This record gives sequence, structure tokens and C-alpha cells, in this order.
Amino acid sequence: ITLASGDPTKRDTVIRRDIKVTSKEAGGAGFSSEFSMNGQACNQKQVVDVVADMKIQMDNLCQFLPQDKVVEFARMDAYELLVATEKALGDAHLYNTHMQLIEERTLIKEQLQHHGRKATELERLLKQHNEQRRDYERYEQREALRKEADLVQQKILWAKWQDLKDEWKEDKKKLKDAQANLTRLEQQLEEDQRPNEELEQRRQVMVKRLDNQR
Repeated sequence: ITLASGDPTKRDTVIRRDIKVTSKEAGGAGFSSEFSMNGQACNQKQVVDVVADMKIQMDNLCQFLPQDKVVEFARMDAYELLVATEKALGDAHLYNTHMQLIEERTLIKEQLQHHGRKATELERLLKQHNEQRRDYERYEQREALRKEADLVQQKILWAKWQDLKDEWKEDKKKLKDAQANLTRLEQQLEEDQRPNEELEQRRQVMVKRLDNQR
């Protein structure tokens, strides 16, 4: 194959590959290749390097389109055709820039997905927070009602205690009055019994006198 240099001052490059069939009995692959460039023996890597330096892409269907690749070329979608066209232009910078844009777009997509997951997680946490806040508000309401019920119960107990205290004071006053009345009655009874005692003493004196006169 002859590769045009594109420069009138430089000679074209002629690459030759001889394929020889070998015996598989010796453990070989069944064939061997010998490369030469401009009549000088070389290896496959040297050929690949020269082709790459000339910006020739052997796997680019836009540059090399064998008949057995026509169907494959026809099946390409718009993206694959764009990539093949970029390669055909021979400007690696355009293709590399395109690949870099794809990588950056993939990175942006991953970041958007990460952001979406974070947003979903944030929404879940906010929902959980709102549920917990409602639970806390209900708890606060229950506590307020419980404290109010306790206060009412304490007021009831205080009122009962106050009533009992008033009753106790009233009973204490009645007892004191009753004791005073009892003391007064006892004194009055004692005073009422004094004349009877004097009469009894006189009676006994008279009885003794009568006994003495007999």
C-alpha cells in the first residue's frame, strides 16, 4: 500500500506486508507476517507509528470503506457518523475535544443524578421532620392538657381540704362551746346542790338531837 505524503518535497511511503502460511504442528499460529517500509524490513509497531503520524485511521470507515463494511456503515446512527466524520478529518484535537465534552457531560449527568438523590433525601428528611414536629406538637398538647388536669385535680383537693378545714374549725368551735356549756352546767349543778347539802346537814343535826333527848 502506498501512502501519499501530501508534501511534494517528501517521498510517498510504501508499506508491504507478506503473509506466509506456517505449519500448525510446530505450535505456531498457522501464518506469519513480514513488514517492509520503502523496501526496508520493519516490524508492525513501526508501521502503526508511521500511519498514526500521518493521521491515518485504518479503523475509520469514512476513510477506508471496504465492501464488507458497507452494511455496517449504513447501520450507523447520527452519533456514530459524527464520530467517524471527526476521525476522517484527521484532526485529533476535534475528536479529543468531543470525547472530553462527552466525559464532562457524563460527569454533569452524574452530578445531576447525585443532586437528585440528595434532593430526594432532603425531601424525605423534611417530611420526616414535619411528621416528628407534628408528633411533638401533639405531645406538647397532651402535656399541656395533663398539666391542666393535674392543676384542676389539685384545686379540687385544695377545695376539699379547705372545706374539711372549715368543718374542723366549726366542729372545734362547737366542741369548745359544748365544753363551756358543760362547765357552766356543772357549776350551776354544784350551786344547786349546795342548799340540799345544807338541809341534809341540818337534818342530821336534828336527828342526833332527837336521839340524845331519848
